Amino acid sequence: MQVGAGFVGSIPYPAHALTTRRPRPYHHLQRARVSEGPADTAMNDATDIAKTTRILRETLELEREATRRYAEHQSWAADPRLCAYWEGLRRNESDHRGQILAELAQLGAAGDWPAPAGEGPLGTGPTDGTAPPDPGDPRGFARALATLRSDVEFERAAVKKYADFAKALDDPRLKALMREFVRAETGHGRGLQRTIEQVTAADYPVVLFCPTCGWQLDFGPAPAEGARVHCPMCAMTFALAVRDGQFVLDRV
Repeated sequence: MQVGAGFVGSIPYPAHALTTRRPRPYHHLQRARVSEGPADTAMNDATDIAKTTRILRETLELEREATRRYAEHQSWAADPRLCAYWEGLRRNESDHRGQILAELAQLGAAGDWPAPAGEGPLGTGPTDGTAPPDPGDPRGFARALATLRSDVEFERAAVKKYADFAKALDDPRLKALMREFVRAETGHGRGLQRTIEQVTAADYPVVLFCPTCGWQLDFGPAPAEGARVHCPMCAMTFALAVRDGQFVLDRV
């Protein structure tokens, strides 16, 4: 589901657009309009380019927010499995961002644009991607589960956005790119939903990073608060506690 590096450049122009000369980027936007005069053609070309640029800029902001979102999750998560998954999503979104920047550069509109402070571009609330915990969630996973559910909604909104962009764009290469983004974000949503199912399962073990050396410490499924574990790498002992909806380790 992840879009591979160099994907944008690997999508060929349609057969009817190929000539013996190398096609100009976005050449279809400058195609002649037989029924229009030069002034009308120039105006329509400018309108097409402006529309394409607007869509690419909005896409860039979505991908930049997704990249930042999944990086932020890792800054507080203590479960190495969740960190690994969020990092995989972050890398995929970062690849998308690079592809869009390359397309904007071809239009002469490369750059980065700030998102509104404290608000994600999809209207999903604070940009840290967190949400109020569900009282029915396992205590030590409450914050993680609330965040994962927020991520699912974020990805679903992105799927709808990219599907709309694919319909609105005229360039067949960009249409194909947006459809690939739809496929990728759909996969993200499914993976996040599967992760929620795994975390809420009764046999999901509590595994946390050692606060001293970073080794993974396994407490097994449903450990009691106060359970202790000895890290075999740094020889420190820790007791399990729950604070702010997540498991933490206190040095004994």
